[in-house]
Amino acid sequence: GDRYGFLKMLKFALLFQTVLAFMWFVAVPWTYYILILYALIGIIVMPGTLMMSFNTLMGLVPTFGKTEAFSAYTSITSMASFVGNICSGVIVTVFSGLSLNWGIWDINAYRTVFLISFIFRIAATFYMFRLTLTNSNR
Repeated sequence: GDRYGFLKMLKFALLFQTVLAFMWFVAVPWTYYILILYALIGIIVMPGTLMMSFNTLMGLVPTFGKTEAFSAYTSITSMASFVGNICSGVIVTVFSGLSLNWGIWDINAYRTVFLISFIFRIAATFYMFRLTLTNSNR
């Protein structure tokens, strides 16, 4: 982030996170790359996305408003996580009887959640890639 700018790194992390959500949707149960997905998501992607979004926010907010911005950021991300988890639970409950075989994949409720997550993430990623900042330091 220091070298390329926080917003560019945030865009990259979001793109990577979107690709990983799609990889979860198409994951084949008997392959070992799922272990790599766990490592990438838990060690690199999620912490990198959270750090870059926080650093971007702190770089954009004036000095006198950093405390309020941090509080709003934490509240909004926590609420979004809560709503996302509730929606995922509802989707899994609604589609619990779903079982479609499509080639080597069994499309079930969990894959449906990953597909919906991928669709929303790709939309957010396209929005973020169109977003620009006027300050050249970002």
